[in-house]
Amino acid sequence: MNIKIKIVIVLSLLLSISSVLYITHKNTTVQEQTQESTNLKTIDIYYLPTCTYCHKAMDFLDGEEMSTMMGGTVKVNKIDISSLSGSKLFKQNLASRDIKAKGVPTIIIGDEVMVGFDDKDFTREECRKKIKKFIDSEK
Repeated sequence: MNIKIKIVIVLSLLLSISSVLYITHKNTTVQEQTQESTNLKTIDIYYLPTCTYCHKAMDFLDGEEMSTMMGGTVKVNKIDISSLSGSKLFKQNLASRDIKAKGVPTIIIGDEVMVGFDDKDFTREECRKKIKKFIDSEK
């Protein structure tokens, strides 16, 4: 057999083996990430970039106190409803929960939907209690 043919065969085999190893590694990594993310509970906050109360709510949720309380078990998803995809997700999520109010910030903590921040119906203490209840549920 010609030496050039042998080299082509060996290189083809090496390329095939490396492709299989890469794909196997990539799939394992995706599965690990999916499993890791499914172990986290999520809080969704729908906001507008120009909304002062939205930023207050996000600052509160991102603050040291809440980070300590959540202890890495909760992920906060921030969804900008000024984007087409964010607006669509916001409308779908509210419709699926039969929620008529469409103000921001809208914060979804488990089954709880809260609209607004720092008013008489939604105080920081209420938020703390709801997050604590959410974290403690289904442990």
